[in-house]
Amino acid sequence: MARARARKPGQSDAPPELRVFLVDDHPVICLGITQLLNEQPGMRVCGQANDTATARREILKQKPDVAVIDIALGEGNGLELLKELQAQGSKTAVLIVSSFDETVYAQRCLAAGASGYLNKANAPDQIVDAITQVAAGGIALSQAMAQRALKQSARGQRKTTNNISPIDSLTDRELQVLELLGNGHTSQEIADKLFVSPKTVETHRTHLKEKLGVASVPELVSYAAKWVVHQA
Repeated sequence: MARARARKPGQSDAPPELRVFLVDDHPVICLGITQLLNEQPGMRVCGQANDTATARREILKQKPDVAVIDIALGEGNGLELLKELQAQGSKTAVLIVSSFDETVYAQRCLAAGASGYLNKANAPDQIVDAITQVAAGGIALSQAMAQRALKQSARGQRKTTNNISPIDSLTDRELQVLELLGNGHTSQEIADKLFVSPKTVETHRTHLKEKLGVASVPELVSYAAKWVVHQA
């Protein structure tokens, strides 16, 4: 019979500390989540960032167990950050916590490599539970979103023309352009933020008008602004 390994003097039986990295450009939210998580036994916030460049660098450097990422950031986009981390081979589990509509973004984020998606309106204890769940290799979704996903799976992920939202038909990049338009950015500003040419942005705007059924740029900007307000 194998003998149990002797524990070194002073060695603790406690499990390793769960290290969490926060990516959010709202200082008050970051402060609140930090206080919440640091109060949990065996859980600690190891770092924070409010833009994608800093977040990508620090997550790849620190290799936290879980990264809690918002979608809307002051500089960059959480969905793009998620894709970049996956492309770099990051093993950090990602939980998206955002105010954006989960019916629009949850499936996109899971497909891009996230381990969970929660709305910021969820109770604090749900965020703690979700972090613990994704750190253990699980998937964390709200009850409503989980039921929606199960229904879609049961239908073989088939959708009828009647229940497809125009927003669902947008690509990730088109959704980013719509969000930036709704936040009042010009085509040149959007091009600078996305590192593409203004001509590419114009092409995205054309596709957006076609998919969303609007006839002009002013109508598209109005649609985008209303959509962004709805997500807040």
